[in-house]
Amino acid sequence: MIIELSKEFYELAKSIDWSEIEEYIKFDDRNNTLELEDCDIMLDNHKGDYYIEDSVNALLSCIDAEVCRSGLSDDQNEVLLRGRQLYALYDGIYYSLPVKEDGE
Repeated sequence: MIIELSKEFYELAKSIDWSEIEEYIKFDDRNNTLELEDCDIMLDNHKGDYYIEDSVNALLSCIDAEVCRSGLSDDQNEVLLRGRQLYALYDGIYYSLPVKEDGE
């Protein structure tokens, strides 16, 4: 799956920690796109267990985790500018995804 992003969203996406899915994602600087392999990914829940997530949900989870790491105030009560930008990136990707019919 190729996800086209604006220049601003592309630069923001490149600043995210993708270490959990880095082998499944490729950035194209010429076209401001990221290519995401369509597959299931085994992720660590950081409690000693693993779970399987499809690549799109794993990508969105990485953005959400980045909000928690760098988009909230220290007491986590306020969404900072970076957090609002990350939420906008999340929404932009989520709402650009093709709609799947039941059973797909």
